[in-house]
Amino acid sequence: MEDYRQEALRTVQQMLADFPRTPHALSVAARLQFSLGATDESKQLWQKAAEIDPDFPDAYYGLGLVAEDEGDFDRAAELFAKVMELAPSERRAPSRFAKALISAGRVDEAIVFLEEYVRSQPPTTDAVVDLGQAYLHRGRLEEAKRTFEALMRAAPEEARAYYGLSRVYTRLGRRDEALEYMRKFRLLATDDQKELLQHARGRIYEDLPQMRGILSQTLIETGQVYHRQSRPEKAEELWQRSAFLEPTNTQCRMELLALYEERGRHQDALVVCQQLCEIQPDSAEHWLNLGLLSARLDRPTEALAALGRARQLRPDDPRIERAYQLAKQPQ
Repeated sequence: MEDYRQEALRTVQQMLADFPRTPHALSVAARLQFSLGATDESKQLWQKAAEIDPDFPDAYYGLGLVAEDEGDFDRAAELFAKVMELAPSERRAPSRFAKALISAGRVDEAIVFLEEYVRSQPPTTDAVVDLGQAYLHRGRLEEAKRTFEALMRAAPEEARAYYGLSRVYTRLGRRDEALEYMRKFRLLATDDQKELLQHARGRIYEDLPQMRGILSQTLIETGQVYHRQSRPEKAEELWQRSAFLEPTNTQCRMELLALYEERGRHQDALVVCQQLCEIQPDSAEHWLNLGLLSARLDRPTEALAALGRARQLRPDDPRIERAYQLAKQPQ
């Protein structure tokens, strides 16, 4: 585990040596330090990024996380509001903003904000969960129940809907229903979500798989910095290392795929597409990409097979249908 930690630190140190005044690079380094529990170091890095570019939303998002960690929830809410002002399409900030308001005891403000947010646009699942939790916090049990039930209908696999309903029915004194929803929560929940049961808080980085994941994400984000700075060879090296560490990681492979297509390396792109189809065999998009690349490389049989699979998975997609019909034509 220590080797992974040191590799991640070396990676960002080299990146900062190469790009000492690039806000994106500073933010990547800050995220690593924050994930390792080094709050002071991450705060300094995000503050420096904000000083260099006062309109860089990622810096304020990171400083909001630090404020949460320090227990200053009013300041956290202010920082997440700044993120929403600078980047209205940022999908993480509204939920964080609401959570900070609730933690600061400003529950009614959070409810007003979340109700408007959920009405005004397709909300994130996090925002809907937060609204249900805010209703619970205020004892508005019927509204909490309706919110979690609507989420359950819209996303039957969303474990937090069942957790919320379990809490509602516990508060209503309906023990059997509460236990049934808790049973469903336990069946669907990820390990991280199960921490709700212990009201766990904070970051976890002591186990080997977690540290490997932190390293892999750091490599991906560092690669993005190098790519933006016109260093594609270095970006490729970092993304390949991430792919080696995590054989089922799709993000690093999507980065590699885009890089190879951008540089006309179609054979390398094909290999990555094949890996993505193995990792996510139910993704029509991966099969479509594989089919298009196979056709480009004059492999009509493979192209038709891949496009046929994409067509099965998404029969109403006109792009897939056009590509499939074109592949069927005699060459």
